[in-house]
Amino acid sequence: MKKLLITLTLMLSAPFAAMAVEATAASAPVAAAPVAPASAGATAQPKMCKKAERMTKELGLNAEQQAKVNAIFEQQKEKRKALREEMHKQLEAVLTPEQMAKMQAKHDSKKGKHGKGDIHGASDDE
Repeated sequence: MKKLLITLTLMLSAPFAAMAVEATAASAPVAAAPVAPASAGATAQPKMCKKAERMTKELGLNAEQQAKVNAIFEQQKEKRKALREEMHKQLEAVLTPEQMAKMQAKHDSKKGKHGKGDIHGASDDE
């Protein structure tokens, strides 16, 4: 009986949910993707990071804001990458080759388990 009630409730609520999604999509401002400056043969637009995409969707960023927010995230990504590389060099100076190999193996197993990120949980696509 519970299954029947749940099924009926879901079936009856689905059209209303679809209308709500359509109404939200219709009222939300459509933001254009940032246009990359034309360079020698490059026609592809720069890929926005997931955080910038989410902010665009949730906050309704305009094209100029999208470009600036994405640039901020890309700059921070590069800074994090440089910091990780520097930390790795410092660890190599302290740890033995065996310890480094063990740490790298642990890192690789975590990366495979979670899909992405470094040994400290940072992801390159933020």
